[in-house]
Amino acid sequence: MFQSADKKIQEQLNLWNFDAIEILYEKKLDSLENEYVDFLFQIGKFEKLHNFLKVFQETPAWWEMTRISKDYNFFSFLEKLLQAVQFDFKDMSFEKRYLACYILNAKISKQELNGKFCHELFYTSIVYMERNKYKWGVYKEACDAISTAYYIKKSIDYFFYSNDDDFLDRIQDYMFILQDFMKQNFYGASICYEQISYLLRMKKLSITYSSPNIAVLVTGAIRGKNWLESLDFLKNQIINPLNADIFLFSWNKKMLWSSIRNRSNWVYRRIPEIYNNTPEQIKNFNEFTKCFPNVYNKLSEDLSIPFSKDELEQLNVFFNDIYLEDEKSFIAYHQKYGELNNLHKMLYGRKIAFELMEKYEKRVSKKYDFVLIVRPDLDYPRIDSAMLEKINIGNVIATHELWPHHKEVLDYFFMGNREVIKKICDIWDAIQDTRLDFFRDSFRKDFHAQEALHKWLVFNNIKPIEPHFAYNVNVARSISSKSICFPNLQDELQKDILNLKKQDYSSDIIEQNIRFFSDVVQFYGQVNVCENDLLDRSRFYSAKARVKNHLAYKLGQAMIMCSKSIFGYLKMPYILNEVYKKHQVEVNEYNEKIKTMTFLKIPSMECCEDYKEALKEKECLTYRLGEELIKANKSKYKLGYINFL
Repeated sequence: MFQSADKKIQEQLNLWNFDAIEILYEKKLDSLENEYVDFLFQIGKFEKLHNFLKVFQETPAWWEMTRISKDYNFFSFLEKLLQAVQFDFKDMSFEKRYLACYILNAKISKQELNGKFCHELFYTSIVYMERNKYKWGVYKEACDAISTAYYIKKSIDYFFYSNDDDFLDRIQDYMFILQDFMKQNFYGASICYEQISYLLRMKKLSITYSSPNIAVLVTGAIRGKNWLESLDFLKNQIINPLNADIFLFSWNKKMLWSSIRNRSNWVYRRIPEIYNNTPEQIKNFNEFTKCFPNVYNKLSEDLSIPFSKDELEQLNVFFNDIYLEDEKSFIAYHQKYGELNNLHKMLYGRKIAFELMEKYEKRVSKKYDFVLIVRPDLDYPRIDSAMLEKINIGNVIATHELWPHHKEVLDYFFMGNREVIKKICDIWDAIQDTRLDFFRDSFRKDFHAQEALHKWLVFNNIKPIEPHFAYNVNVARSISSKSICFPNLQDELQKDILNLKKQDYSSDIIEQNIRFFSDVVQFYGQVNVCENDLLDRSRFYSAKARVKNHLAYKLGQAMIMCSKSIFGYLKMPYILNEVYKKHQVEVNEYNEKIKTMTFLKIPSMECCEDYKEALKEKECLTYRLGEELIKANKSKYKLGYINFL
């Protein structure tokens, strides 16, 4: 096999980068003339070689160092070379492989090469396949020649974008030779092997679907007040055009505000419209956490509420199947692996969603051909079955990230055949596999799922194909994102501004920062920022606390307090009346609010984690006292208090 004394040239030989080799030789002609001449001869560059040699009036000193000199003297070779350039092959003693490469080059330069001729020339002149010859030996012999590598490489490159069936039908015959070259550590052979595999998959081994079965996995947190509107948009843009089944993995609470903890670019990601006007004390994340510690802590808390019974029914109707998991239970169980962040939850959700789909397949005796993964909080452009034509085995429609996150693959959309998507969902198991060195220490706070995904796709030889809408999905402007609830920062901002004044910040800077938060509130439309109205955790998260907010409990509590003295007994009717009136005001205010803001509707107590404790609370003396008073007050003459006493 042809070898070079120059390290860089040898590297390019291993890559079969023949054009680069020519260039390198031409830069080093003063020391590598002999190699250059042998190289051009063996790859059939006869015209170029003749033009290089004809300027010599006498035999050059380096001629004896060439391989050609063993068979020809300088001037007889020059004469034979001119004969070959003129396509006069009568009595030609040049090796067949070199002549085949010359003919190949000439056909390619004139765009006259066809697949049938290419293969006939390959058999007769590259592998010398003649009758009664041992074919394995012939092929092995061909693997020792650079001419063979050149012929294969150039013919594959020429036909790669053509639809020449004659070439494709017999292209597999290159594979045996390529295997031998790969054993010799020629990486160029591996590249050619991959090119052949790709061509066969795309043009000969593809699957035709008349009416494919498609599933869409919707995974991730459901966000914002208008989450159902967001899902309806998803249905119109993706589900209906694809006639797909749809499956949901999410948490059992809807997210009204997600934490900005350690999110240095939170303003740009969530409110890009006002980013350019952001004061430096907020734009610079370190400055922000230092100048506004109270605000930062408040914004670093996730705010979510359980789905109401009606909302759960809506989800069950919308999806073929759903799985809603308790986020706290997930964290408690999986903390044994290490530290968790939201990206671990994302990978876990995809795994569970795929398993949910698999169970549905068994239940209805169906198998999906293609699977998509999308988020419930993004607005996607319309996607129809035409995109399926881009997908083949080993491909997935997804997007590599740009600098500075160039080691990542964006996580908001995947579309591929079932087995490829299954492999992508298996990454949750992979990051727990201690045998995979590149996934070691994946359970840490700064874990990047997008980077892990990039590694996983490369490891499994899955090639991402960029979707046409790659950079047109605006996270900040989606239906869900625009309807998130910005927390009420009035108290926290007041404390931080006071500290800034004590640190002698100018009034202009302070005013700029106040104006920024005012703009943020205005951007979100002065959404329900009052905790008393929306985010009273005790009312939303605790069924037990909700029982204590019932009229019966309040009345019973007042009666017990008043019964501790004679004076209390005398005041009891008035106090009970005040308790009743105050309760009615709260009820009326609540009913008025949910008329226009349905998302404020308190979910049923059955959805709360402490529902069983709440049932016990309803059996306590305080609650039963109030309950009996209410019953007594429903007597004919409404003398409940007197009757009760």
